[in-house]
Amino acid sequence: MHGMKRQKDSRRLRSSSWCSFTVILIVLTVLVSLLWREAEATENGGSAYTGGNEDFMTGALPPQGFYLLNYFNYTKLDSLRDNRGHTSAVDFDGEAVANTFRFLYVSKKKLLGADVIGHVIVPIANVHVSVELPSGESRTDTKTGLGDVVISPFALAWHWKNFHCVGGLDFIVPTGAYDKDDLANIGRNYWTFSPVFAFTYVHNTGFEASAKIMYFINTVNTATHYLSGQEFGIDYLIGQHFGPWSFGVNGYYYRQITDD
Repeated sequence: MHGMKRQKDSRRLRSSSWCSFTVILIVLTVLVSLLWREAEATENGGSAYTGGNEDFMTGALPPQGFYLLNYFNYTKLDSLRDNRGHTSAVDFDGEAVANTFRFLYVSKKKLLGADVIGHVIVPIANVHVSVELPSGESRTDTKTGLGDVVISPFALAWHWKNFHCVGGLDFIVPTGAYDKDDLANIGRNYWTFSPVFAFTYVHNTGFEASAKIMYFINTVNTATHYLSGQEFGIDYLIGQHFGPWSFGVNGYYYRQITDD
C-alpha cells in the first residue's frame, strides 16, 4: 500500500512539475512579447478572437460529461486609430452583438494524469458598420449570421487542490459570412491555428487568479491574398469567492507579434 501511494504521489509530482514548467514558459513568452517591437495591424485591424471572453475558473473544467456554456457580447466602436494612438480622419462607428454557444465534452479518458477534453464554439453575430470619409462620402453596412466556428478536438485538463490548468490547440474555421467589398464582415475568411493554455489558482480563502493565454497563427485570406501577422492575447481575472457569490475584475491584453 505504501509503495502504491508513493507511486501515485510521484506521478502527481511529475504532472505538477510539468504544469509549473509550462506556466513559467508562458510567463517568459509574455515578457518577451512585451519587449517585442510594434507590428503593423492585421487585415482591416481585426482579429479572429475578441478579447475578454473568459473570466472565473477559466482553467478549471467540470467533471466528465457534456456541457453547454453561453457567452453574450456587445461591442461598441466609435473611432479608428493608428499605431501611435492618433485618431483617424475617417468618421467611424460600429456595433456588434454576438451570442456564442460553447459545446464542451470532458471524457473519462486520462492521459499524462489529465482529463481528455474537446469543444466546439459556435458564434451567431449581428454587425453594423458606418463610415464617413473626409470627402463627405459615407457608407453603411449590416450583416447577421454564423461567425467563424472554433474546434478543439483534443485538449488536456489537470486538477490539483488549488491549481488547475488546460492545454490544447484551437482551429478557427472560416465559416462566417465574408465579402472583400463589404464593410461589415462576420468572418475573417482565413484559417487560424491557436495554441491555448489556461490556468486557475484558487486559495483556501477564496481568492482566485485565472488566465487564458493564446497565440494566433493566421493563414492567407484567399479573397484578398493578404496574410495577417501572428498575434498574442491573454484573458485574465482577479477575484474573490464568498460562498455562492463571486466578485472580480477581468480584462484582456492583446498584441500583434509579427508584421503582416
